[in-house]
Amino acid sequence: LELHLADTFRGSVLLITHDRYFLDGVVDRTIEIERGKAYGYEGGFGDYLAAKAERIALAERTEQNRQNFLRKELDWLSRSPMARTTKQKARIERAEKAVASRPPPKQDKLELQLSTARAGKSVLDLEKIAIDSLPNAAGETRRLVEDFTFHLTQGERVGVLGPNGCGKSTLLRAIL
Repeated sequence: LELHLADTFRGSVLLITHDRYFLDGVVDRTIEIERGKAYGYEGGFGDYLAAKAERIALAERTEQNRQNFLRKELDWLSRSPMARTTKQKARIERAEKAVASRPPPKQDKLELQLSTARAGKSVLDLEKIAIDSLPNAAGETRRLVEDFTFHLTQGERVGVLGPNGCGKSTLLRAIL
């Protein structure tokens, strides 16, 4: 199947599988859904791992910079400058904004329910859709992804990655 999809088959494929070697040999684009956001990566599974590590490293550096800035600003706010009795409003607002801009909490599990529409010559076009969790025992759902846009064109191969139980198969069933 892998050889046929990689070398012979010229159509589009949306794969959901646990076989990461298969993904690496077949797909040319990988989409990951994490913390309520969808991230697209060019290439197979190996390329995805490298790009994700880079994205995580950038997020960690950004958070470290925010923490350093916040530490300095809170220290400045706690001191009373001798030269003046009022503090700069813009500097106080920047500190308040830094406090409020915490990264989102990590989500361990998600379920997907998706509505789609087919348009034009594309195999699949999704424009600004929302993805909600399946209802819990009380019938409540949570908004997981907002304004998700995705286009699958002829000949393109996409892999969807995520841990067991996160909703990959539910996504595929909803699209089909």
